[in-house]
Amino acid sequence: MVERNLSWEWYQVVPCFNVNAQLKPMEFILSQEDITTIFKTLYGNIWYEEGDSASCGVIKDQSSVTSGATNASHHSGGTTVVTAAVVEVHSHASQVKTTLNMSFRTDYLTMVLYSPDPKQTSFTDIRDPSLKLAEFKLENIISTLKMSTDDSTFSSFSLKNCILDDKRPHVKKATPRMIGLTVGFDKKDMMDIRYRRVRDGWVADLVLQEMYICASVEFLLTVANVFLEAYTTGTAVETSVQTWPAKEEVLVQQSEKWEINIIIKNPEIVFVADMTRNDAPALVITTQCEICWQGDFENNTMTAAIKDLQVRACPFLPVKRKGKIT
Repeated sequence: MVERNLSWEWYQVVPCFNVNAQLKPMEFILSQEDITTIFKTLYGNIWYEEGDSASCGVIKDQSSVTSGATNASHHSGGTTVVTAAVVEVHSHASQVKTTLNMSFRTDYLTMVLYSPDPKQTSFTDIRDPSLKLAEFKLENIISTLKMSTDDSTFSSFSLKNCILDDKRPHVKKATPRMIGLTVGFDKKDMMDIRYRRVRDGWVADLVLQEMYICASVEFLLTVANVFLEAYTTGTAVETSVQTWPAKEEVLVQQSEKWEINIIIKNPEIVFVADMTRNDAPALVITTQCEICWQGDFENNTMTAAIKDLQVRACPFLPVKRKGKIT
């Protein structure tokens, strides 16, 4: 639903744009060729937009002439008359209004990923069931965006659960679950992101909690390689873009401050020797980590703290661990 305030110039109690979207569950079936096409399309459009970004920051400080005193001299009949006009500046804190209010929500989003087969050259064979690689599922996605007249922005993103399953039919495994919420913490959100932008900088807060990761390096690298290959192929596109001559204007670089805060709570990282056995020996690592990264145009600093680091030796699956944890 999209609502627009047609009387925004004089009635600013209601946002200029109000967008509310609640999408039904969606499922995507993608191969490496499909992802390559997506990257190629996005990269082509972003490439053409790059020429306009330089001109956005050129016109600045033009509105600053509205405050302070302005003097003008008029010459009439040899007599110089000096007039002065003073513009009173009011505080804009109480006049901040919302220009855009956007809300987006969906119950879940599923993506089935197929690995490439070097033996097949036909595009119709890229979704062969034997080539099924992984399945992503994002549950309860909620995102909001709010923009105001003072150029400030606030956005949020929360994700209930991110599930990654190994769907390779030729690989034997005790469980297909590679990434997901830790068992017993279904009422918590896995990811929570907050972003605030003000006049002199921006702040981003990221919270990751109760995430289960089965550290199967071979499988995770296989999945990552599909996206990396698609990105490399999709962005290596020769585009004939007309180069516009740069304007002879000197841009003043502002020292914008930024800050990124990351909190990781109780991740469960499992290293297992044999993924085909339920009771295979495994190492389970849990910890809490806080990272703060802040800086400006000239310098930046990063601090990190690791708390409650635990390494436990136990069977692979939680159902087999009772009384066998060291």
